[in-house]
Amino acid sequence: MNNLKLVIFHPALAPYRIDFFNSLADHFASTFYFFNNNLLGQKFDQQRLKARVNFKCNYLLNGINLPGRYIIRFGVFRVIKS
Repeated sequence: MNNLKLVIFHPALAPYRIDFFNSLADHFASTFYFFNNNLLGQKFDQQRLKARVNFKCNYLLNGINLPGRYIIRFGVFRVIKS
C-alpha cells in the first residue's frame, strides 16, 4: 500500500462505483464518506453492495439537500481537518 492518503466524498454507494472505490482502497490509505444511505431516486440493496467492498463506509447524513442535486453536509471540514 502507498503512503498517500485519500479522502473520498460521494453522494452514495452505487454498484457501478464499487470496483473503482475498491481499487482506490487497494492503492491508497483511503477513507470514504457518503452523504446519503442510498442514491436519491434509486434504491439499491445496500447490504449486498457493502458485502462487495473492501473498505469501511462512513456517512455524513446531517445537512441540507438543495434543488438541483446540491448537497451540503455538516462535518465535511472536520473530516478534512483531521
